[in-house]
Amino acid sequence: MTRIYEQHDAAFAQVSAHVILKDGECVATVAMKFGASGRVTAYLHWIGVEMVRGHADGGGYDKASAAVEAAARKLDTDIPGRGTKSKAQNQAHISVFRFSLIQDDGRTWDRCLRDAGFNVLQAV
Repeated sequence: MTRIYEQHDAAFAQVSAHVILKDGECVATVAMKFGASGRVTAYLHWIGVEMVRGHADGGGYDKASAAVEAAARKLDTDIPGRGTKSKAQNQAHISVFRFSLIQDDGRTWDRCLRDAGFNVLQAV
C-alpha cells in the first residue's frame, strides 16, 4: 500500500460520512465521529435547515443509530421549498426522514431511511 492510502486510513479511521438522496437529489448528510472513549457523535444536516448533533455513550447497543436518533429529534421540520420541490413536498420528505430515524425498532439508522424510500450512500 502506498503512503497516501495509509495517511487517508489514519485520518478517517474514526469517522464516517453519508449522503442521503431522495428521488435522485441530495437532501441530507450524516457524519459521525467515533470517539476513543466509546462516544459516538452524529451530525445530521438536512440541506436548507440548521445542522443538528446527537450523542450516544455506553455499550452493548448500536450507538451510531442512537446518536443519529438523538440528532433527528432536534431536527426542525418547518422548512421552505427547495429546488423543484414545493414547501409541502419538502416538509413531507423531511417529516418522513425524521420519523424514520426516531423509530426504536431494532433496525439501523440507514436501514430505516432505506425502508422509507431514501438512498443512503457512504462517502467516507
